[in-house]
Amino acid sequence: MRVKLNRKAQVSLEYMVVLGISLAVVVSVLLVVNNMINASSTKVSISSAYTAMEGVREASDFIYVTGHPSKIPKSIFIPKSVVEVNVSGRVVRFRVELASGIGSSYTDIYAVTKGTMRGRICSGPCHEGNYKLVFESIDPRLDLEDVNITRAS
Repeated sequence: MRVKLNRKAQVSLEYMVVLGISLAVVVSVLLVVNNMINASSTKVSISSAYTAMEGVREASDFIYVTGHPSKIPKSIFIPKSVVEVNVSGRVVRFRVELASGIGSSYTDIYAVTKGTMRGRICSGPCHEGNYKLVFESIDPRLDLEDVNITRAS
């Protein structure tokens, strides 16, 4: 009777060890998958913001090259991760919030244009969505910036 009980205890112990190892493997795989999802989410956010920023740069360069009295409307999609857009001088800068486990971290994406610009894309914090912008050449006799960017109503 004693041998039979020892045998059952040994089987139980082996079963618990196998179950523990299995759980460790599953948790490891889940951690790796979670990291991969976060990394791809960050890449998509940065790529979307870069596409929007390039749209602003290309439209501004087009207006600068074609000269006064050029004016074009353009729709730009600002992704959710963009928290701030700054247009000053010849630089377009998008501040992107990155997914992170603790706190907030940011990265800046910027482009340099051919002409100087003025205008505002987001007033205050940016919100996700399509922004209809108007890019307009400024008369060079006024001695101001080359391109004015306004939001269309």
